[in-house]
Amino acid sequence: MKLNVVKASTGSAWVRQGIRTFWRQPLALSGLFLLFMALASLSSFLSYGGTFLGLMFIPAASLGLMAAAREADLGRFPMPSMLIIAFKQSAAQSKTMVVMGFLYGLLFCFVLVMSSWFDNGEFARVYMAGGGMMEDHLLNEHFQTAAVLTLLMYVPFSSLFWHA
Repeated sequence: MKLNVVKASTGSAWVRQGIRTFWRQPLALSGLFLLFMALASLSSFLSYGGTFLGLMFIPAASLGLMAAAREADLGRFPMPSMLIIAFKQSAAQSKTMVVMGFLYGLLFCFVLVMSSWFDNGEFARVYMAGGGMMEDHLLNEHFQTAAVLTLLMYVPFSSLFWHA
C-alpha cells in the first residue's frame, strides 16, 4: 500500500461528493443505515454473545453501506441486500469478513477491559448487557473516565478497519 498525499482541499471535495451522493438516494441510504443499526441492536437481545455478534457484523455492514453509496452514486437504488454484499462474493471472502468481524469484536472487548480499570467494569457491563444508563452512572466520575477512555481508544482502533 502506498500513501497518496493530496492537498487539504481534496478532503473538502470528498465531503461535498459524499453529501451529493447521499442526496441522490437519501431515503434508501438512511433506511439502510437504520436497518444496519436495528440488526446490530437486535442481536444484543440474544442471550449469550449477542452483543459480540452485533460487533462482528459492523465491518461487513460498513462495507455494505459503502457499496450502497456506490450504487447511489451510479444512479441506482441501493437494496437492503447491500448490507450483506461482503458475504456474496466467495467463500474465501466470507471467511475473511468473519475473521475481520471477530477481530473487531475482540479488539472492542479489549478496549472495554482497559476501561474497566477505571470503574471496575461498570461501563463495560452497561454497554455489553444493553442495560439502561442510570443518572448515577452519568454523575460517577469513574464511569465518565471509563467512557471517555473507551472513546479515545475506540476511534484509532476502528480506523484500522475503515479501509480493511
